[in-house]
Amino acid sequence: MKAKCFDLKKELLNYVNDNILNILLSFSIAMIFVIANSQVLINAALYGSWFLAFFSLFICGFTLSYILISFIFKLIKK
Repeated sequence: MKAKCFDLKKELLNYVNDNILNILLSFSIAMIFVIANSQVLINAALYGSWFLAFFSLFICGFTLSYILISFIFKLIKK
């Protein structure tokens, strides 16, 4: 009786091969929101308060990116 060992490298490669479209989409959407939020953060820091900068970057940006990524993944899974 020979037991098979768990091969982490093989499992990671299989996961990446199965989900390459999801991984690429999430990276591209995240980079779009990072670029957009950095511009908003610079303008808010220059012309507004630090609370406005914090609100625009963390709350609005990350919430919008999470909603958009979730919506795209739901469309892909259908």
